[in-house]
Amino acid sequence: MMSDFNPFALLTGTVRVQAVFLAPPTPGLVAGVSQFLADGTGPLASTVEALTAQGVPDPARAARTLFANAQGVCLIVLAGTHGVATIPHLFTGNLEDAWIEHVLASLEPTVAGAAELRTGLYRLRELAGQGVRWPRLFAVAGDGSVDDWLDLAHATVASLDSGVPTAPRERLADLAWWCTSAVAALAPDRSFEADDVEALVRCQLLAGQIAAAGGGILALAQAGADPEAAIELLGGFTDGAIRGACEAQAGDWLEANLVALDAALGTPYDTAQALFRLRAASAAPLEALLAAADRLAKRNRKLMRQDLTREPIWAVRPELAGDLLDTATAAQVLGRSPTFVAKRLEAGTIPLTRQDGQLRIPAGALAAWKTVLDRHGLLDGGS
Repeated sequence: MMSDFNPFALLTGTVRVQAVFLAPPTPGLVAGVSQFLADGTGPLASTVEALTAQGVPDPARAARTLFANAQGVCLIVLAGTHGVATIPHLFTGNLEDAWIEHVLASLEPTVAGAAELRTGLYRLRELAGQGVRWPRLFAVAGDGSVDDWLDLAHATVASLDSGVPTAPRERLADLAWWCTSAVAALAPDRSFEADDVEALVRCQLLAGQIAAAGGGILALAQAGADPEAAIELLGGFTDGAIRGACEAQAGDWLEANLVALDAALGTPYDTAQALFRLRAASAAPLEALLAAADRLAKRNRKLMRQDLTREPIWAVRPELAGDLLDTATAAQVLGRSPTFVAKRLEAGTIPLTRQDGQLRIPAGALAAWKTVLDRHGLLDGGS
């Protein structure tokens, strides 16, 4: 929770306090604390350096004590012109005056709303004393209603879309997890407007909540919403899963729910396309890739040819790539010229991964790619 990230360095315009809340730790924080307490490593290891810089005696022991006693997080949400950033503080169950002053000291003098934050922190203490629990331990702009959490979900998505980074992705992922978890706790059976569903789905993807994100799309489609809106959201689901390194899980969810989604949307090409993209990105076994390609061909062979041969859908993360080939070796495997491979590598139309700043070709994915394209006659011609 303590890092070198300075939220004030990236927020532009007038920076203000949008909210403060007390919340349970995210799954990522729970895992990070467990790893740090076990061996002192992991994403929280930099806490020792931060405490050292603050002059804390025996910083390693202080960090272990801090994490061992942590009950949750106090999160300050800051808003600027292009989105939001956060200041997290581990919460050990004590909202005494000295702790509140410590939290207030994390604000820079130029931030608007310091007075409201002070009032909000004391309000949180009052609420906690009354037995109020997450997700209603919320103050400054709102009281922790569903609409307050939806507002934060929209702000999180806006930060992702702004093109101007306001916070590290993992910070926004934590905020997304709190938003979606709060909405689920407060309104498990509520039907939301399409724009709210989109914001929640995108936050769920960012937080790694794949099944929940897919379920939101399916519910929207089955509720009779504009099919194009659901299809566009499915595109965001696919893109987000690939960016978030959960393409295999997203593909499994989509395949398990494809019949229901197709029934609601009229069996469009787009659902089959989304599943193929997820399978290609996850370097899926050949049988799964062939089945996905056959489905594409059955729905629209012309579009299938375009996607499989001209679209950059074949990139694989290094963690999934396995054995790697250079251009010359890949050309020998394919029985084609190095120029044939190089052109497709540049266009992203052949399996590839980026390692140490260089594009390489995953051997397993290349073999599957060749089998799929040969099966549909898409490698005819060329050198």
